[in-house]
Amino acid sequence: MKKPIQSLIVILSVTLAVMVVIAVFVTTSTRSRVTELRQEIKQQGDPLYLVDFEGEPIQDDSNLYFHLTNAEEDLLAFDDFLRLNFNGAAGPDLRDPKALTPSDIDTLVKGIQEHQKLFAKIDRMAASEQYQADLDLEQGISVSLQHLNLCKSVKATLDAKTISDVSQQKGDDAIRNCIQGLRISSLMMDEPILISFLSALAIERKMLDDAFYVISNTPTSEEVRSELIGEIARSNRKKGIVRALKGERSCGIQTFRDLREGNGNALKGTRVPNMIPGFGFEQTYLNDDESEYISVMNATIENVDKPHTERVQIAEGIVRNLEGSDFRYAVTKLILPAILSATEAVDFNSAKASALIVLLRSQADGELAFENLPRDPFSREPLLAKQTDQGWTVYSVGKNHNDDQGELGTLGQRAVDTPDIGYGPFRVVASAEDAN
Repeated sequence: MKKPIQSLIVILSVTLAVMVVIAVFVTTSTRSRVTELRQEIKQQGDPLYLVDFEGEPIQDDSNLYFHLTNAEEDLLAFDDFLRLNFNGAAGPDLRDPKALTPSDIDTLVKGIQEHQKLFAKIDRMAASEQYQADLDLEQGISVSLQHLNLCKSVKATLDAKTISDVSQQKGDDAIRNCIQGLRISSLMMDEPILISFLSALAIERKMLDDAFYVISNTPTSEEVRSELIGEIARSNRKKGIVRALKGERSCGIQTFRDLREGNGNALKGTRVPNMIPGFGFEQTYLNDDESEYISVMNATIENVDKPHTERVQIAEGIVRNLEGSDFRYAVTKLILPAILSATEAVDFNSAKASALIVLLRSQADGELAFENLPRDPFSREPLLAKQTDQGWTVYSVGKNHNDDQGELGTLGQRAVDTPDIGYGPFRVVASAEDAN
């Protein structure tokens, strides 16, 4: 009996020794890979952790965030007004201005008049020169939730003001309101948090939609339309998406650090698979996960300027790799999905902006110039134009890459799910006074 026991002890000892050697090798190699990837980020001059984006707080009139926080009480009060009178559940819905009754319009106009203090603060937001949110970035993405709610309030407030101006045939005032919203969104795109950047894109998209609503329903001057074209062209969404993705990469690296240290700021509900205690497999798992995360983020950042179809193929390959990895990359799988579609949101706004500029210029020229249609960010071909009895529609083929004959979706449909992307129908006339 002794020999079998001795043999078993030898086998177990050898097995244990092999496991230790493997554990040390794997842990060391994965740690080296993470160190190498982090070093590359530093060498490129990019922030490693999200907190590295922080600078000295700007507490003066040049900072939009300063005015945004000062307007919080007034924004919430106007939110209450809109919720009480335009909730869309059993009453009027501002998403469909043409369905508003004269009584609804009267309520909206009076409500805006009663909140002039808020609109004076929005004027100051639009006149700002920069944007730096005074947020505790050590808390990661959760700190931005209250900030996002304020951004939504700004969007709703500007939208309501545009509808009110159009109802009173104040076309130029309505366009200037849209210009203010575009300026605010452009400044907000400097925020190095992806969800904040997407919120800024949502404000920009609403202002583009509102501007088309204005020129379709009330006369506007050539001067204010030219100003609008200039503001649309100044958008920094391409620069903003790169900064936001780098911020998201830093946020992820910060999350891995918190997981290793047992910090409460780490993603809630995330669990590292239980391994054999004492062999460092938990750290190995996190190193492996972080290496994959950084590599995927690097690829996403590098591919921002590639054609939409190519980016989609790369993203689909990443997803397939993650889905086939069973228990590996738990953290990467949790925080990656929204990132892969972020550049698509930029393409969507770029397509809408280009289509709107075409129609604005056609209004000044009295005709639509086919030979100079801008490039469709989805197909890399010129935008398409279709004429019906109701007017012209200028559009992109959208993410399905099919020409759906200018079918721009329906009210309530998610923006990114519309068949084509653009604006119309719109009557191109020689002067704004002859429109509609």
